[in-house]
Amino acid sequence: MKKMKVSILALSVLVGGAVLASASSAPTVYTTYSVSASETNLVATSAYWSVDGTPTTPSGAYSPEVYNSVDCSTDGSGKIVGAGMVYLAFGTNIPPYSLFTASVSGKISQKGSTTTVSMQIKGTGMTVNGDGTGQPASYTVSFTGSPVPNPDTNSTQPLIIGGTASVTIKGTTPLGPKSFTAKSVPMTINDNSAFLNSVNFDASVLQNIKSTSSGTMQIFGDSFTGKANIKSGTYTASIKGVGSEAGLTLTVQGTMGVYTNSIGTNAVLFTAPTTANITKGKINGQTVTGVAFTRVTANLLP
Repeated sequence: MKKMKVSILALSVLVGGAVLASASSAPTVYTTYSVSASETNLVATSAYWSVDGTPTTPSGAYSPEVYNSVDCSTDGSGKIVGAGMVYLAFGTNIPPYSLFTASVSGKISQKGSTTTVSMQIKGTGMTVNGDGTGQPASYTVSFTGSPVPNPDTNSTQPLIIGGTASVTIKGTTPLGPKSFTAKSVPMTINDNSAFLNSVNFDASVLQNIKSTSSGTMQIFGDSFTGKANIKSGTYTASIKGVGSEAGLTLTVQGTMGVYTNSIGTNAVLFTAPTTANITKGKINGQTVTGVAFTRVTANLLP
C-alpha cells in the first residue's frame, strides 16, 4: 500500500421524503454530495502501515549486500505480494554479483499493540563473473520485522520496519562453491518502501432524509462501499473495502449539520456530516481506533 490513502470518495446523500398526494406518493428526492475528512496525527492507534518494497541489508555492513528493485502492494487484509529484481554484491569489487527475478509473498499482522511484517522472497537467476561467464543461482529469504526508530533523522517518518532474515543462496558465488546459508541477517524495509499512514477520507454519498432527524446514506468510494443510518442528528456508517481493499472494515460515527452551497444564484441548504470518528476498524490487517478527523467538509455534487 506506496502510501496507502483510504478514499471515501462518495457520500452520496439521499435527502428527501415521501409526500402524499391523493392516493399515491411522490417519488423520494435524494441529496448527493461529496465529503472529505482528514486526520494528520500519526498516533499509534490511528496510523497503519503499508509496504511496497522488500528488505535490504545496511549499506556496507554485511556481505552479501542486498539491493532491490521490487514493487510490492499491500491489500486491505494486510496481504503483501510483489515481484522484481534482487541484486547481491559481495564486497566493494563488483563484479562479481548475483541477480535474481524474485517473487514476494507476505503479510502485515497485529497482535495487541505489536505490528509484524513477514515476507518470503524467492528468486531464480545467476552469478555474473564480469568476464562473460557465470553460473546459475537461486535466492530465498524469510524476513520478520516490526517498527523501529528510523536512523535517518532527516526523514519525515520516525519509524521504519527493522528485523532479521534467514538467507539461502544456491549455486556458485564468492561465498561458496555450492551454497551459502545465514540466519539472523539484519535487514530493514526503509522509509521509501514502508509507510506509516494517517487515515484520510474522500467520499461521495447518496442520502435520504426521511424526517427532520432520521434518514439513510449510501456510501460509494473507489475501493469501498458503505451504508449509514441517521438518527437524532447523528449517524453511524459501516464501510467495507472491495477488490484489492477487501478486508478493510470501518465503523464511522459523527454528527450531522447544515451546509450552504450556491447553485447558480441560489443558496441551497443541505445536511451532511460535520464530524467523523472511527470507533473501530481494520486497514491493511491492522486495528485502527480513536481516529477523530480534524477537518470534515461537504459539497453538493455538480
